[in-house]
Amino acid sequence: MRIDGVSFRWKGQDRPLLRSLGKELARGERVALVGPNGAGKSTLMRLCAGLLPPESGVVLLNGRSVTSMNPKERASKIGFLFQDAERQIFHSTVEAEVLFSLRNAPLSGEEKTERLHEALEAAGLAGKEKKHPLDLNAAERRMVAAASVSVAEPELLLLDEPTRDFDARRQELFE
Repeated sequence: MRIDGVSFRWKGQDRPLLRSLGKELARGERVALVGPNGAGKSTLMRLCAGLLPPESGVVLLNGRSVTSMNPKERASKIGFLFQDAERQIFHSTVEAEVLFSLRNAPLSGEEKTERLHEALEAAGLAGKEKKHPLDLNAAERRMVAAASVSVAEPELLLLDEPTRDFDARRQELFE
């Protein structure tokens, strides 16, 4: 992924929130964004996901502008865990929620089931497949959302405050 000269300004604001950002990330590279509330971390991730267009500059994934990709293509290449994970959960079981990410994947039913079980095991959610995600505690809901975006194995994985609500045990699982 490459961020090239990206600037962003919210409508009605005189000053840009982000100005002339640039960074190239190699496949497999991990980057942490740190800063105070309102610094633009979540906005930058939305720009990287193609959910917001930059005022200037471009975000490229494999040489293509993410904003030029149609939503289905972006969804197949970019996984995004939002700050408020509950807002991206909409199925009535953990299993259905995680499997939803694989609905268009060219995988057999057996492969989808295998990925589901691997994701739930990694997230510490094995045995909770039939539970309603919103009946789980906050850390478990966040792990359901994380499993849902990671199970598809996207090229780019964006995690906004991924360890929020985690105790020490969940923190270890996540790492």
